[in-house]
Amino acid sequence: MCFISIAATEAQNPVNKLVELYGKGNFIQTISLSEAMIQKKETTFEIFYYKGLAEQALSKFKEATETFTVSLTFAKDSVPVLFSLGTCQESAGNDEAAIKTYQLLLGIDSAYNPAKARLASIYKSQRDYFKAMEWYGQLVKSDTTNGYFYSQLAWCCSKFGLFEPVVPYYLKAIELNPNDLRSITELISELVDHKYYEDVQYYCDSFLVLFPGNLKILKQQAYVTALEGKTLDAVRQFRYISQLGDSSMFTCKYYGQSLYNNGQFPEAIFWLDKYLKNQPDDTKNQFIMGLACQKDYQYEKSLEHFDITLKQVFDPELIARIYTETGTTFSKFADYTGFRDSTKTKADLLNKKALENYLAAESIHPQGAEIYKTLGVYYKDKLKDAKIALYYLEKYRQKVNHQKLDEYELIWLDKEIGRLKEEVHFIGG
Repeated sequence: MCFISIAATEAQNPVNKLVELYGKGNFIQTISLSEAMIQKKETTFEIFYYKGLAEQALSKFKEATETFTVSLTFAKDSVPVLFSLGTCQESAGNDEAAIKTYQLLLGIDSAYNPAKARLASIYKSQRDYFKAMEWYGQLVKSDTTNGYFYSQLAWCCSKFGLFEPVVPYYLKAIELNPNDLRSITELISELVDHKYYEDVQYYCDSFLVLFPGNLKILKQQAYVTALEGKTLDAVRQFRYISQLGDSSMFTCKYYGQSLYNNGQFPEAIFWLDKYLKNQPDDTKNQFIMGLACQKDYQYEKSLEHFDITLKQVFDPELIARIYTETGTTFSKFADYTGFRDSTKTKADLLNKKALENYLAAESIHPQGAEIYKTLGVYYKDKLKDAKIALYYLEKYRQKVNHQKLDEYELIWLDKEIGRLKEEVHFIGG
């Protein structure tokens, strides 16, 4: 905000009183005195200017806009008035008028950086990143020590799709302001988005020296570690983060996933359960939760999460996968129940449901190969039907990509098909 000082002439001068009231923050009195002077037909620049400043301070932006406009007709130096007028127009929600005002100001003083900064900010808020980049580009040339302008230029370049200059601009912003955590985290996020994982780890290690225990940096580091497939390290890092007291949805989600990938299913269930209570529409993690429960022998809970997943998805391949895993859960549940049920009636019912789900998966996504292997093994081992098992395993061999098959699995598959052919022939199938 601009303040125009006036040399004192005498203690009772109304203009001096106006300046004094405004300087002390007595904005209502400043406006009242200004209006009283205007009623007396006094029309000096200072009366309207300080009235406008006081109205702006009280968030009376519409009134201030009108007052500053009048004060321009009396101003010898219109630059500070135009800047105040532009900020009021912005605050009143009239960005287009503000743009014209700032451009008028820069036509008078092309080196006035505050107006350039406001124009850049307006274009950024309007998502016109190209124009915002132009203005921030001018600002970093004229004010080479302002880290904020470099960080804003980096952000706009990223949004515009220009990745190459983003990292150097963020690094310059951080060099000028080493405590700029926002630029640090945005730099790391940018590198993550473009899968420069080694660079992420390097910068995370560097910044953690300056900001030990900073949760944002630690979480980004752990997240990238998980993306790199280093599940044990990711688990350790997320465990440390949780010990620092962080139980955000980000941590619950990716800590839970890392635990699942590391085979720590009970712990994975604990963290994913916390996450899904707040984010129940996350289909992918509902599915992972179902798998974790399945592997931890919590079959009823596994079925609940697969059922939720099924209701949320529309991808035939994924739906088929869910039916397959639901069938596997029923199959394992049947085995588990069979140990405790001498009559086998409960196990038989569960096995029937398993088969129903496998067949549903086949009908939904017949293009997939894995379901035929699953059905073949199920008929061979559980239902003891060699003829149907042979049919599905041969179909699996036709559909599966042999180049992606492990050589030992291919050997196993050929042996099983050969053995089943002999068995079917022997029984006269």
